Amino acid sequence: MNNKSFIEAIKLFKEKNQGKNIKLKTKGKSMFPLIKDNSEIEVKVSTEKIKKGDIILYFKNKKFFVHRLLKKKGEKHLLKGDNNWAFDEIIKEVNVIGKVEKINGKRTDSIKFELIKIPIIAYSYFTGIILEQKGKK
Repeated sequence: MNNKSFIEAIKLFKEKNQGKNIKLKTKGKSMFPLIKDNSEIEVKVSTEKIKKGDIILYFKNKKFFVHRLLKKKGEKHLLKGDNNWAFDEIIKEVNVIGKVEKINGKRTDSIKFELIKIPIIAYSYFTGIILEQKGKK
């Protein structure tokens, strides 16, 4: 499947599943310790009400990623895995599938998740800035 066909398939998937929740298993450590390898996540297929600090599922180059939204400006999104040093490439809203609503059965809008969200956003953003500044030297 070429990239254009893949993008069309994702658009069709989003249209048919808009507002529904899908369950997926994760692979990798980019969101550790919040999301461990082989965790079960539940994603609401929608780009409505996605805001800074949310964990989202998106696709880029025929791969899917679950990372935190750090900045949103119009159609452009700056994302980063909590356990990664560098920012992801900026993506467009069309690449976003939806928002992670549950991690291993626990809601991401609970008080526990809300309390840890601000320090994680700050840490994630500043580690990305530091690495970006080092790359400019």
